[in-house]
Amino acid sequence: MSAAVCCWCAAPLVKVGAQWWCGNADDTCRVRQAKHAQFTTDGRGRLKEWLYVPLPKQTVWHEAVYQREVTRFLIGGAAGPGKSTCIRRILYEFAKQIPGFHAIILRKSIPDLKKSHLRFLPHEVAQLGGRWLEGDKIAVFRHKGQMDAIIRAGHFEDASAMDDHLSAEYDVVGPDEVVTLPRDITLELFTRARSTNEVLYALRGLKIPPATPEDEDEDLDGSFVLAGTNPGGQLWVKDNWITKAPDPEEFPNYNPARWAFYDAKRKDNPYIKSGYVKNLRDMREARRRQLEDGDWDVFEGMMFSEWQQQRMGQPWHVCTLAELTA
Repeated sequence: MSAAVCCWCAAPLVKVGAQWWCGNADDTCRVRQAKHAQFTTDGRGRLKEWLYVPLPKQTVWHEAVYQREVTRFLIGGAAGPGKSTCIRRILYEFAKQIPGFHAIILRKSIPDLKKSHLRFLPHEVAQLGGRWLEGDKIAVFRHKGQMDAIIRAGHFEDASAMDDHLSAEYDVVGPDEVVTLPRDITLELFTRARSTNEVLYALRGLKIPPATPEDEDEDLDGSFVLAGTNPGGQLWVKDNWITKAPDPEEFPNYNPARWAFYDAKRKDNPYIKSGYVKNLRDMREARRRQLEDGDWDVFEGMMFSEWQQQRMGQPWHVCTLAELTA
């Protein structure tokens, strides 16, 4: 048993084999987890081994991407709840279901990509029955008699790489640690999330194109951006996803209904060891609050670093003397 609890029913998570499940005797939460789990089967099609079972909070993220009206998803907050893993697993989930699926997962630099996703992609893809093409950094999932599904791994390190990304179209664009990426080129890359894949339309609950002029979802095509990050860095990320208040003069067509933020807390992940948290506490206070608490309101150099929305999980703020004596 772990100190981590289910985000739905608050029951402690329990470990069965290598996987963590909601410990509630009612199977409701575990059924939701299992729906997005990934596993192998034996010759008779029976479950053989769980490869990945999303934690309850990760399951929320898996479920979220089927909301048809949202085209810009962000999983963000504290370090350690499994954001990067979940981004990959969501892409696998779609690639296994959709012939011709085309997605890209990105980090700022080649070293960043190697230290995060490239460590896991070859092994995970092979486990799921796909092929990893090391030279091209592409995962391929076969669909018999139909187009292969492809997941690419990319970076922002040089102009030629960016030209490459901007010359293509993707069903899903997956920028990880999006606060490390430059605003304008990243927002332009988001526009390359566009699709004509009818299976994706159906999975996202949309009508097969072309939509009629009266259709309220006529500007949607099933494609979306799936980003992940910790707080800190580019303020445009907070403006678009957290406060939903980018400069209206600079972005007059911003539609808040298309942007959705899902928080991540380290307490949601029982795989995190206590030493990881202790290491975070050795950092400067502002950065510690960003990574340990998932605090979007603190930044380096702020005059009053004690200002914060919550403390110990409760609403909290600094009062003026006038407020205290009123």
